[in-house]
Amino acid sequence: MKEFNLSKDILQDAQNLNALQMNLPQNPVIKNLGTKFLGFGSCFAHNLQRLLEPFSFPFYWNRSICAYYSTPPLRQTLEWLVEDRIHTEEELYFYDNTQSDISSYRHFRLRNYGKDALSRTIDEINKLDRELRQEISDSDMFIVTLGTALNGYMKKNGFAICTFFGIPQDEAFYRMISPQEVSQDLNEIYNSLLKLRNNKPFKLFIT
Repeated sequence: MKEFNLSKDILQDAQNLNALQMNLPQNPVIKNLGTKFLGFGSCFAHNLQRLLEPFSFPFYWNRSICAYYSTPPLRQTLEWLVEDRIHTEEELYFYDNTQSDISSYRHFRLRNYGKDALSRTIDEINKLDRELRQEISDSDMFIVTLGTALNGYMKKNGFAICTFFGIPQDEAFYRMISPQEVSQDLNEIYNSLLKLRNNKPFKLFIT
């Protein structure tokens, strides 16, 4: 078996080479521990929340109003926040004729049961709107994690569906959105965030 002299036979003259000099720009993304994050998107956004919060970074991600897998429902939600929309039954799906089993199209599994389900659902939507509007105003960095280009829409009004859970297939249609549509949605999402912050600057990361 051959015996090697490491410096002579394998590295040869590598130890005599000049070290590589690189002048990398210093532009840290996170500049202080007070940086506040807000995430929109799939479970990846939730995972980022779980990773950053142990380091004491504030990170808002509420599944009911932040979990989106495509751009249309997020764009719609932010546009409605800008408009300060008054929410009506048109945004809700009724699973029975008694209005005791109700869910929201644009929220992630927001569903209520009981004789007062309608009023409690509308109240919860309004509460989420107020909460999200405040968090948008207070945050410094926004992260949008996209999961799919396939999006669902309700046939009766064309509203974008947040998730496909529970909505019967014959009451919705599904469409692949193009890269151009995603790009346009992201521009409108950015503009809505800017309006909700009264033009206060922020950083937006997209994955």
